[in-house]
Amino acid sequence: MLALARRARVAFRVAQRAARAAPFAWLSAAAWAPGAATLVIGVAFGSMLLLVGDSWAYTDVLAELARGAAMNLPWRAVLLLALFAGALAGGYSAGKWRTGRVQIALCARCCAGGFLMGVGSLLIPGSNDGLVLLGLPLLWPHAWLAFAIMCATVGAALLLERRALIKNNL
Repeated sequence: MLALARRARVAFRVAQRAARAAPFAWLSAAAWAPGAATLVIGVAFGSMLLLVGDSWAYTDVLAELARGAAMNLPWRAVLLLALFAGALAGGYSAGKWRTGRVQIALCARCCAGGFLMGVGSLLIPGSNDGLVLLGLPLLWPHAWLAFAIMCATVGAALLLERRALIKNNL
C-alpha cells in the first residue's frame, strides 16, 4: 500500500510540473509521460467505480453480453465503448494507426494466442484483475500458485525466445 501511495505522489508531482509548464499541453502529446498516464487511469477508474457502483472489467461486459445477462449493462456497455474509443484515439495520437494487408498467418497466431489466454483465464478464478488486485493481497493460496505459474511460464517463454535468437544469430 505504501508503494502505491508513493507512485501516486510521484504521478501527482509529474502532472503538477507538466500543468505549470503548459496546462493541458500533455493531452495532445503523442505519448504521455508514465506519471500523467497513471494519473488519468486512476481518475478514470475512480469515475467508473462511482458511475457503475461496482468493480468493472470489460471482459465481464463481453461475457454478460454473450450470455444475455443484464446486470447494470447499459452503463457498462457505454464504458466498454469508451474503452475501445480511447484505445483507437490513443493509437491514432501516438502515430501507431496504420492500415495494411491482412496476413492470414498473423491472424491465426493472434487467434491462437487469444484462445490460450481465454483458456488460462478460465483456470484462474477472477482472471488477471481478480488475481492481482484481490487474490494476492488477501493471501489466497490459489492466487499465489496461479501467479507463480504465470511468472514461470513467462520466464520460460523468454528463455525460449532468447535461445531462438542466439541460435539464429539475431
